[in-house]
Amino acid sequence: MERDPRWGRNQEAPGEDPHLTGKYIAAYVRGLQEGEDPDHVQMVATCKHFIANSLEHSTIGGKVITRHNFDAEIPLPELSDYYMPGFKACVQEGRALGIMCSYNAVNGVPMCANQKLLTDVLRGKWGFDGYVTSDCGAINDIIANHKFAPNPPTATAMGLKAGCDTDCGGGYGKAAVAAVNQSLLSEATIDASLRRLATIQMRLGLFAPK
Repeated sequence: MERDPRWGRNQEAPGEDPHLTGKYIAAYVRGLQEGEDPDHVQMVATCKHFIANSLEHSTIGGKVITRHNFDAEIPLPELSDYYMPGFKACVQEGRALGIMCSYNAVNGVPMCANQKLLTDVLRGKWGFDGYVTSDCGAINDIIANHKFAPNPPTATAMGLKAGCDTDCGGGYGKAAVAAVNQSLLSEATIDASLRRLATIQMRLGLFAPK
């Protein structure tokens, strides 16, 4: 959403109106994904950055704030009425198969570890059945910048349990086994993410189910 003309990514968004943005996104996603083959998609559209990513770099009260450590404190009505409609349209009208969770936290919880928004809202209330990927390095931000997890195995467990299926940055690959061995993460949770990713691959026609 284009909240501020100083935001560095305004050229990537259609405007400041949530309704207009939602309609634009839905049409854009359908145009990317849908083709002549009803059984497969042309490509996977991934809507980003979920959610409330509207600050790149600033100084607030003498403290430097970046997108990697920003905590967006947003009342639920504003989150629902302003920030969510575009993503809801992306999922329900556009039928996007991908979502990217953002670097920032929302009300104290880093988005890529935010089970309430990634699982309860995105998958539960909106019916999203695709995959969620982190922004690049966002799992490490849970440790290094948000100070929300003490180490990589804990951050990996938080991300996967919240519903973030893949990590752009390599953290999962390095820490998932340790997270399971430390009983921070179950193999069933990993399997659920793998099933979602396999379903996307089948939709793309990369392999057939056995």
